[in-house]
Amino acid sequence: MLTTSKTCPLTPEEAKALAEQLTTNFSGNMLHKEFDQASNNLLISLGYSEFVNTFKKATEGYHD
Repeated sequence: MLTTSKTCPLTPEEAKALAEQLTTNFSGNMLHKEFDQASNNLLISLGYSEFVNTFKKATEGYHD
């Protein structure tokens, strides 16, 4: 997975660059998983960790 060491939320420009990196380096199911993880990390950095936890519980077993 491509990651950033930044602890604060990504700027819109940084998020776009990350999305471009993901689409360059991954495809298919792996791209889907990477976008899910990146989206989750972004939401957590914005304070939505409970939303992410609920999402993970609801989709458990679907992303194997």
